[in-house]
Amino acid sequence: MEFKLTLPSEPKSRTGLMTSLNNALKLLKQFTLVTPVLGVSELAARLDLNKATVFNMLKTFEAHGLVVQEPKSKKYMLGPAIIELAGTKLAQDDLPQVSRRYLAQLSSETRETAHLATLYESEVLYLDKVDSPQPVRVAARIGGRVPLHCTANGKVLLAYQADDVIDRFLQTPLTRYTTATIVDPVALRAELIQIRGAGFCAERGQYSPDTCGIAAAIFRFDGDVSAAIAISGPSHRLTEDQVSAFVPLIVSAAGAISSQLGYKT
Repeated sequence: MEFKLTLPSEPKSRTGLMTSLNNALKLLKQFTLVTPVLGVSELAARLDLNKATVFNMLKTFEAHGLVVQEPKSKKYMLGPAIIELAGTKLAQDDLPQVSRRYLAQLSSETRETAHLATLYESEVLYLDKVDSPQPVRVAARIGGRVPLHCTANGKVLLAYQADDVIDRFLQTPLTRYTTATIVDPVALRAELIQIRGAGFCAERGQYSPDTCGIAAAIFRFDGDVSAAIAISGPSHRLTEDQVSAFVPLIVSAAGAISSQLGYKT
């Protein structure tokens, strides 16, 4: 998977690069976790280009749905066509195919919704799911997105990012969704360290007041975290005892998927 939160980098060599296309692609890469919304002047300064050139690039991207303009601020952010491209890439990857049977197994063993997710921009993107067989369950829509800082999937994915990426993420405002949401950067950093040490995250009521989630990281062959596998359900069913019982199942599933993707401990 190619959704790790990384900071924009320069191409190693400019040999054979078309200057205009290279600049246009560099423009798209300015939209990151830390800077999801940017204006013409900001982009021009970042790229050392004149405003007219940047404006024309943005209007071309906008025509193709790669960026959209905010009505009030008149600034730009990535558009829906990016998700279409990502969907094409996801269809080519082994991760969803490898993970499918483990999702089904987790849902069967826990009787809760099991889902697979990865990083996308500043959020969690759901790649696949197997719904709970129970009438009351937590919804997880494939292609849907949820925050990083207050969900089990999100915290696991964030915990394994490079220190500088986490630092920059923690400089952004953290939205409070419930009374349990951690919005203090110092407290969240401490929890991320704890998650990385434990190898899983159990979250209760931080995004939705009546839900609980448990997640573990999936590693690629190169040791980078590519995704997270999790279950989620109503808090009244996922008691502390149930969470303790289900953690080994989720960690085991994540380990099995990682192994099939070529990761060696």
